[in-house]
Amino acid sequence: MIKWSLEELGLPTALRRGGEAPGKSFRVYVDEAKDAAHAQAEFFTTAPASEVQKEFQEFLGVEHDDNSLEGFLLALDQLNISSSLRAGLEMGFVHFWALMFMIQVPEILNIPAVSMATTSYPLPLLNPNVIGDYIRENRLARFKALSVHLDPQMPAVAYVQAIEDAYPGKLYIHAHALWPDAAQVKAFLQEINTSQVVFIAQPLATSNAAQMKILLEDRRVNWFVEEGLGNQELGPGMAAMYQGVSLSLMRAGGYFGLLRQIKSTQRLGLKIALDSGISTSLLAAAAMHLAHEVDYCEFGGFLWPHEEKDPCLDEDNGQVMFHYLQ
Repeated sequence: MIKWSLEELGLPTALRRGGEAPGKSFRVYVDEAKDAAHAQAEFFTTAPASEVQKEFQEFLGVEHDDNSLEGFLLALDQLNISSSLRAGLEMGFVHFWALMFMIQVPEILNIPAVSMATTSYPLPLLNPNVIGDYIRENRLARFKALSVHLDPQMPAVAYVQAIEDAYPGKLYIHAHALWPDAAQVKAFLQEINTSQVVFIAQPLATSNAAQMKILLEDRRVNWFVEEGLGNQELGPGMAAMYQGVSLSLMRAGGYFGLLRQIKSTQRLGLKIALDSGISTSLLAAAAMHLAHEVDYCEFGGFLWPHEEKDPCLDEDNGQVMFHYLQ
């Protein structure tokens, strides 16, 4: 019988991305094989640790079929747990199956295997006076793109201008519904070099459809939806207001939910960005399995300063590759 355990990770860094509440990373161990990378998975959540532990105990208390992937997924669907914990449990089970049957994760997911991907690097929320130094000192020009997360605590124009002054490449901007209306977004665009901006994700709240329709007329950048989708598929109505969508394993609830979102988004003809967040390389490696399925990869969060004794990924000149077969 499979044994499960849960550990809260300490990622010692004072840095954070904009627009996000402080969160915690957890690692799920399957069969208590703590030295076997395939039998563990990582997830990130902003929920209190006590709530995560309560939901994990709820999972342990429910009977689930450990001999069937389909049966295990059906058991997860019956639980009232967060999408983040669900993602960790599902990924842990998939990784355990890969270990037991000596196959790679993409075979289980029925997708092409990935060996290398081009990633962006997520910038921390730093004062505009020092963000340029951070870019130069960390040689971030080697990355094809930087992921920029805006925050109400930071003047957006000054922050992005300082980044553009120090970095010649492309920018993926995550606005986290920073602005109340289209006029203020357009005022922001007037002050920056929009030729560097590939997309702006969630400039307005998802509920602000009328203002989003006005903004859609501005074609200087691509507009992506990010928040409010959760683990649901993108519908035609919402798709008509955006050119793309920003997805994550945590919001999707795991590999299979994310694959459903990817396929439905592709059918609608929209671009896809996949973000692995700030984590160890274990979570970034899980996201990397889906790299062939998306247009923009944001997997560089594992490169933020923290010690990792057995990394799953290596990075070279803005490319990430598996440290060993997954």
